[in-house]
Amino acid sequence: MASLSILGSVSLAEVIDHRALMLCGTLAGPFPREGWTWEPKIDGYRLVAYRIGRETRLLSRNGNDLSANFPEIVAAVSRIRSDCILDGELTVSDADGKPDWHAMRPRVASKRPDAIQRAAAERPATLYLFDALAWRKRDLRPASLTARRRALEAIVDVEQPHLRIVGQWPDAVELFRSVTTHGLEGIVGKRLTSPYVAGRSKDWLKARAPTAREQSRR
Repeated sequence: MASLSILGSVSLAEVIDHRALMLCGTLAGPFPREGWTWEPKIDGYRLVAYRIGRETRLLSRNGNDLSANFPEIVAAVSRIRSDCILDGELTVSDADGKPDWHAMRPRVASKRPDAIQRAAAERPATLYLFDALAWRKRDLRPASLTARRRALEAIVDVEQPHLRIVGQWPDAVELFRSVTTHGLEGIVGKRLTSPYVAGRSKDWLKARAPTAREQSRR
């Protein structure tokens, strides 16, 4: 991927390359307690969104540019007031308001501008944000999760219709019980002191709920 811009000493292409994403390991054993926070696992497409100057783009984990397919998300990210690179999960909700992975597929595959605009109005997407990789020309990846979370909350100061910040819970057992009751995918535990590092990490651990719907992945 060609370098598009420089944020301090960090190549923008390096930051948004799908190989630079931090990925979850699988939880084997009891939930860690001290020094961890817990988030619901959102069932969607992993996405890095960046706003640099007047340019906004959405890149999937596989490196695909989805900007044209989700104009409502591009518009929402464009309204952020400062340059940033954000990590999150892109979803379309079902009739019950739950993330529906299958509803994403036709939107990603759509090519006709009129069909894309119609889908954006009829089945709008939401980008659930859970991390900030860069902000105001500063690489945030070496910072702790706690510091990056503070930055994310400052960047997305007012939740817009198509942007949400993923909630955090201190109690894994309580959250796991809740997502199981509501038929969601599971939970993710994150060590509060952890930096953002590429690849699978023991500092991010996922636990799948027994009621999670089976989804056919690409």
